[in-house]
Amino acid sequence: MSYKLNSDVRLLYGRIHPESTAPETLEETHRMIEAMHLPSARNYAANNTRPVVWMASHCTTNSLRERYVKQLSKYIPVDIYGGCGNFSCPHSKTNFVSDPKYYEMMETEYKFYLSFENFICNDYVMEKFFEIMNHNIVPIVYGGPNYSQFAPHHWYINALDFTPEKLAQYLLLLNANDNFYNEYFWWKDHQRVESGVVQMAQHAFCDLCKKLHEDEKITK
Repeated sequence: MSYKLNSDVRLLYGRIHPESTAPETLEETHRMIEAMHLPSARNYAANNTRPVVWMASHCTTNSLRERYVKQLSKYIPVDIYGGCGNFSCPHSKTNFVSDPKYYEMMETEYKFYLSFENFICNDYVMEKFFEIMNHNIVPIVYGGPNYSQFAPHHWYINALDFTPEKLAQYLLLLNANDNFYNEYFWWKDHQRVESGVVQMAQHAFCDLCKKLHEDEKITK
């Protein structure tokens, strides 16, 4: 039992479940993305005036994510909350980045969230990645997994596809164009997200119980 996708039992921080309206082909997905340009579509960028936010309490990591953030901040403002930054949530009584008040504040003020992993490990996706899916903010990922195995197409931005400077340029482009930014929310009405330790335990231990009751042939 582990976070590895080839585990006998998967212990995952989150899961995504397609609704009945979820697209079945890439062509259908692209049509839904294009529909975000229609005047009737919701504008997720409305009133969000600040570009990039990061919440972190581990400031020196094996993944060296802090170096990427330092370089990125040379080209676009990055507000850092928690033990690694100088910002704090005015609505929170704690400075813990797991406080729900932080997420509420982020989605009303910021457009992009840095979902950067401590370690570059195959298949490992931390809880914050799935938690962000339940909020209206675009995640920028940095880690070892193939994120397309966990999240819908065109929902996240992979920092490792860019240099920090090129990523900043792309974010500034999205920041200046609400239609392009809103494309990243096409899936909101078509996918259901589970996140947190409770669902993690429920799924994993139910799957473990099923596995223990399976008859398995033993080959010599």
